[in-house]
Amino acid sequence: APATTILVLKENESEGPVTEFATALVALNNLVAVIAFELLLFLINWNDGTITQPWTRELMDLCLRLSGSLLLGLLGGLCVSYLCGRFEQKRWLVVLAAAITIILGVCLNYQLAYLLTFLAMGVTVANSTEHANDIVQELAHLTSLMCVIFFVVHGADMDINALLGAGLVGIVYIVCRMLGKFAGIY
Repeated sequence: APATTILVLKENESEGPVTEFATALVALNNLVAVIAFELLLFLINWNDGTITQPWTRELMDLCLRLSGSLLLGLLGGLCVSYLCGRFEQKRWLVVLAAAITIILGVCLNYQLAYLLTFLAMGVTVANSTEHANDIVQELAHLTSLMCVIFFVVHGADMDINALLGAGLVGIVYIVCRMLGKFAGIY
């Protein structure tokens, strides 16, 4: 659970090599998970015959969407770095909220992988400004709100009938996941 891991590290104000390693692993895990998911979804759709255009065209579209996500994240990160360097720190929260809102809207409108976009944006900000730590501190004010929005966006697309269609396997999965979360927290 990458979001949970990062929030726990932030809540405990954790610092040091283990925290840096864990953060890098979370970022790498997200990168691999997003790309693997998109590729597996393509393979499933290709195998099921639900692809309406030639598979080469569909694969090219996938590559364009993933590249577009990375490019948008890079541009968004550069804009945030530049604007935070130009404005007073008390204005940064507005800049960050606007950037996140605009980028999320572009991602949803053009079917870009927004997790990949925001990952690229974070890496860009971290490596393009000397204010990166201050920006992270300012962004902490939005973290809870962004988590709620993230889960609402995902929950709004959830198809209850698909969950019910999973039957016993779905129920076992949900129960095991709940038990795993409880055991992990305990």
